[in-house]
Amino acid sequence: MNTRPNIVLVHGAWAEGSCWTGVIERLQEAGYNVRAPQFPLTSLADDVARLRQVLAFQDGPTIVAGHSYGGQIITALGTDAPNVAGLDADRVHMVDVEIQKPYVADANAGHAAGQSLWGARSQFAVQRDEIAALLRGQVDVIFSDAAMGALVKAFLSLVTVIDLTAPEETGDVQNGQPLLLTASGSLIEQRPDLVGRWLARLLDADPWARENPERVTQIVAQDTGLPEDFVAAAFSPRVHRQLDLSLSPLRIALLQDKHDALLKNGFLAAPLDFQKLVDPRPLQHARELHARNHQLHRAS
Repeated sequence: MNTRPNIVLVHGAWAEGSCWTGVIERLQEAGYNVRAPQFPLTSLADDVARLRQVLAFQDGPTIVAGHSYGGQIITALGTDAPNVAGLDADRVHMVDVEIQKPYVADANAGHAAGQSLWGARSQFAVQRDEIAALLRGQVDVIFSDAAMGALVKAFLSLVTVIDLTAPEETGDVQNGQPLLLTASGSLIEQRPDLVGRWLARLLDADPWARENPERVTQIVAQDTGLPEDFVAAAFSPRVHRQLDLSLSPLRIALLQDKHDALLKNGFLAAPLDFQKLVDPRPLQHARELHARNHQLHRAS
């Protein structure tokens, strides 16, 4: 009688179950019962429903593993999926890591060197103590993304255990969540023209960036302090296509998922009011300015 758990492998976006062929062969040689189903990739909800269907047909405890977007499917599965075994979210514990040195000085030094306040120099400072805790064995896993994630993974030969890269149709995302442009409520009310012009400039830059991927890579590298060949790993190979602005239902849903996870794990003291958090007026104003400027350029 085979007492080993079943294994279900979840493929990522732009892929199919056959991408696991080599892994399946090795696991089957070791005596595991393995399944690598095809997912529709029509929506996150459809993919989660397909995974639940596959798990319901498993006979006994089942370990689920995913790659890239597959990790997002597994995360969205929740804790009530049938037959799931192995390490789950309830067995993961947060560890407080004491920060020995404020990173403000490092951030200012990077900014003085022409980098972003959130470039490689300041990000190293932000996670300096977390990395030290990882190397000491005080923690097993740290979360890192963008510039810092690429540098840490390359220099310390770390292994990615969860990759939350979102599929292409979600657009401007990092780790499965939309990148937010935020402004204070008072600024939006007192200077809507200023906020609108700022967003309009991003709308203006979007088509240029799509047509100039190499130049975008150079600008991002300069701003973050990264080598140019690290930019794709730090952000995305499609970083030049991520200047589009949208309040689409899909991006709002991704933001809601992140909010719910933060609330569940105690990082938010109370739920946020999404009606107040998401204000469509600045983007609407920016699109009107962008269209007006485009017409003026065509006329001239």
